[in-house]
Amino acid sequence: GGLSLGICICFFLLVCRINSIEGLDALDGPVESSDARTMKIEDTAEVVGGFRACNGPKAWSEPSQPGFVQVPTGSNRTLFVQRSADAVCLNATRGPRRGRRGGARGANRPRRHGGGKAGNFDLVIDMEPKPAIQRQVEYYFCEENLRTDDFLQRNLDGDGFCSINIISTFARIRIFTAKLKDAGDPRTSEELIAEAIRESPYLEVGRESGHLQVRRALKYSLKDISGGVPVTAKPSRASSSTKEERGAPCKYHFAGYCDRGSRCPNTHNMDYCDAIERQWMNPIGSGPASKTGPLVDELKRICSQLGLSSPSLSYASKMVRSKLDPAQARTVGERQAFDYFVVIDIEGQHEIIEFPAIVFSTKGLREVGRFHRWVKPVNLWRGKRLNPRSDSVPFSQVLKEFEAYLRELGLVGSNGNESRFAMVCCGNWDVKTQIPKQCKLNGMSVPSYMRKWVNIKDVFNEVYVSRTKATGMKAMLRRSGLVGADGAVEGVHHLGMHDTENITRILLRLLEQNVQINITGKL
Repeated sequence: GGLSLGICICFFLLVCRINSIEGLDALDGPVESSDARTMKIEDTAEVVGGFRACNGPKAWSEPSQPGFVQVPTGSNRTLFVQRSADAVCLNATRGPRRGRRGGARGANRPRRHGGGKAGNFDLVIDMEPKPAIQRQVEYYFCEENLRTDDFLQRNLDGDGFCSINIISTFARIRIFTAKLKDAGDPRTSEELIAEAIRESPYLEVGRESGHLQVRRALKYSLKDISGGVPVTAKPSRASSSTKEERGAPCKYHFAGYCDRGSRCPNTHNMDYCDAIERQWMNPIGSGPASKTGPLVDELKRICSQLGLSSPSLSYASKMVRSKLDPAQARTVGERQAFDYFVVIDIEGQHEIIEFPAIVFSTKGLREVGRFHRWVKPVNLWRGKRLNPRSDSVPFSQVLKEFEAYLRELGLVGSNGNESRFAMVCCGNWDVKTQIPKQCKLNGMSVPSYMRKWVNIKDVFNEVYVSRTKATGMKAMLRRSGLVGADGAVEGVHHLGMHDTENITRILLRLLEQNVQINITGKL
């Protein structure tokens, strides 16, 4: 009888322990404790680039055993830290949470914000707080997490930015910022996070009304930020499309420097760069086929030599113009307050590296010219060995050339005729935030014609009313039927030249629907 009772008690304790393990959250980053004991972590775990990946559930020792340190984080939560010479492993557990009727909620309760599902995957990274913050925030914005993180999605604005103040409230981020403050750093959590993520190739820091913001600069998967370590997260349609776009032109290398070097998944071939730019500046329909045809053939030939088989990578740019007859086009144009729209889509995380523009006439509903320059940053690549074949120039020179081009078209001059056109962009960030910041870095004032603009997304969402607003260029293209039969967007997404062309196509579609295009923002 006593033996049976003992077996029952052991079985009961074992079940309780399994339930507590199932409630563990997946690891997102490191925590360092001065009391942590050195302890060997499983030898079978693969270490790549500072990461230790452990597929499947972890077989941890009991947290009460020697080698673990309890790190309280508030909210009825305790992290158990196990330290080795090069990495830290975390487990997180919470006390039972009560529902409305007082019942405990189990391990499958909904997540409140980014952090991954228990048992999905585990990453272990370096102990230093700043790289830990960078990797943690990169994880929040990766495809695997962002696709399912409802809390983070709800806190993204129309341009994809999330307030860093919100990021600073996440439990693991609080641990890292607290460590920096304990070391004597007087800055706010927002400032510490912004500094830590500023050099990330995947993230972009901005400022809105004095508050720091962050968004992803490009699509990337968990595998990208984990240095190629395989993970068990479920593949998504978004992450698979990211793989298809690998090999796209690397705009950073073309502008002068790519900090990922040989690890960059994009193409660094300068012949490819030159072919794309020449063909974009002379799109199909802008001149005789004898002039534009060879440029298309050259682009396709180079793509074939480089093994770039994706249609988007060999996309041949086309002139944007209406199919309406001239009389109808003139009628549409007469309703507009501006004779011309200058569409831009600048690229660059911290400083501008690409400046493309298309000048579009409302009278003939057709483009009348294109402008493109690669831009050399002021501080971003200071001390780096730059690409000698890049023809990038400082932003101050780009603006001078751009203004001279507008003057040739009669849009800018001393007689005040710059009111004949308005700048158009996809979101407010380009003209409201990035251009003023770049002008300040180059010691120049913002041109008067760039102090007002049209946010095409605001105009679009007033016309195409839906339960959910179109938050990006791809959504607008799909809703207005400007995609291929397979639903694919034409060109390379996030290459400024192709994005500018697609935004101009959206503008044309709105004009053809007799939509009045007015200024939506001013400095």
